[in-house]
Amino acid sequence: MKQTFSVIILFLLVISSCLAPENIVQTRPVYAGDTTALSGYTYGLTQTSFKLTLELVKTRTIRGPYYRFAERLLNLEDVPAKNSNSYAISNVVLESYYEVDPGQYYQVKQISGYNDLSPLLSLGHEGLIYHHHAAEGAQTNNLLPGSSPEGPLFTELSMEKNTVMSIDTFYKTILTDTSFVRVPVMKEQLIVKTFDEKASEAADFILELRYERYMMLTGNNATLVSDYGVQRLDEIEQDYLELFIGKSFDEKYRYTFYFTPSGDEVFENIELFEFSKSRGIVEEGIPDSDVLSLGIRNTGKTEILKNQEKDAKLPVMSNALYYRVPDLAEIEISLGGRTLLKDRCQVNQFGKVLSLPITPAE
Repeated sequence: MKQTFSVIILFLLVISSCLAPENIVQTRPVYAGDTTALSGYTYGLTQTSFKLTLELVKTRTIRGPYYRFAERLLNLEDVPAKNSNSYAISNVVLESYYEVDPGQYYQVKQISGYNDLSPLLSLGHEGLIYHHHAAEGAQTNNLLPGSSPEGPLFTELSMEKNTVMSIDTFYKTILTDTSFVRVPVMKEQLIVKTFDEKASEAADFILELRYERYMMLTGNNATLVSDYGVQRLDEIEQDYLELFIGKSFDEKYRYTFYFTPSGDEVFENIELFEFSKSRGIVEEGIPDSDVLSLGIRNTGKTEILKNQEKDAKLPVMSNALYYRVPDLAEIEISLGGRTLLKDRCQVNQFGKVLSLPITPAE
């Protein structure tokens, strides 16, 4: 009797194990226009986007008030004769970041049994699926410290007074009993110096300053001078020289661009803007502007993994997840054909979408 009972128990256990539902997880690609209701867990694959930061320096050149006398009084040639602006690209920085690929969403659904999917989604930490990486903002440009000051640009115009006392002689006619007599009268008045006179004074002061500094440095002057004193003399001379050669100020600008390469092109060329040395970034072409472009070439490292049917839809997979193997891209940023930056980096959307088998829970 006991033996019969044991056989029945064993038989029931076998039957119950056969009737237990199999653990099945189904992964289905989500396409635009699908009418199937989304349920379960939906995840997306990552795509690589880029952030390009350009730093521009705008140099403002202000001509000196005595520029016309630079060559005649100080033998300085080719000094700026007019105010001008010039631009130059000082730095180029390229950064990559992950964001979700809007064309690569997948639905994971438990068909039967039970599975804990949280460990499977750890692929997001490896960048193989989207894991809520912070998305970047829109295109921006900022003015950096280094702008030109406001207010008077030239203050050390001369060490002498701006006026000079002029003594003129006038004749006053006096009527006497017998005749008219002309009597000289001295009259003093302040007269503003001419531009030529002030320029000549400034040039004389520069030459005198150089002479005194030379005498100090060669020991021909009894007055001892420190290094700081020589430095101050240099600064004073520079202030006066700027009256003839002008001043220059730098304004630094930062421009930021965001772009995402297409995954369908072997080579992609993006024209970001046109750059002019006289006007900076311009929207429309001018005679002296060059195009700043960004070229991206897929190196095809994952080409062996790809099938020939590019437009074929991915099938529904059981007990598997879709992920993507990234490919490598060569990126070159050039201005008018001159390379500013060249690098190689990983681009996810250039790679191949594959399936990764998962083991159902016991």
